[in-house]
Amino acid sequence: MSYPDVIETDRLTLRRPRASDAGPIALYAGDLRVARMTHAIPHPYPPGAAEAFVRRTRKDTTREHAWVMDATKSDGAEFVGVISLIARDDGTEIGYWVGPPFWNTGYASEAALAVVAAAGDTPLNARASLDNEASVHVLANAGFRETGRAEVFCVALGKMAPVTTFHRP
Repeated sequence: MSYPDVIETDRLTLRRPRASDAGPIALYAGDLRVARMTHAIPHPYPPGAAEAFVRRTRKDTTREHAWVMDATKSDGAEFVGVISLIARDDGTEIGYWVGPPFWNTGYASEAALAVVAAAGDTPLNARASLDNEASVHVLANAGFRETGRAEVFCVALGKMAPVTTFHRP
């Protein structure tokens, strides 16, 4: 499915990542508090990984459509976090993370609602660490329902970690 390159919300512009985002991506993704909640971000964050992420997500052939949460329209930071839709064998998964200075601001909920709307009728899956109550709240606000528990490999921790799974029909 094709998704818009730019999505506007009240406080955010969700836009494709650009080269200038690599610095904030590396800074915030390199924070263990962020990496351990995403399960896919390594810790320590390798040099060049942010640049590779930007290049990968800008290709039209990628299975991941990513947007940067940019809050400059509401006098906020140019980079707040990342939200993406990833095509997987078992369906499309929404994933997101927000830099620690922007936690508990409502940016993740605002971005998730906008991306869910842009996905239209596409069924979406998600998962959240068992101890990530904020992410569970974001998913519930975006219309996701809990479907169970599972374990996934957490790259940052180097071991399996429990998650709650979600679905939005």
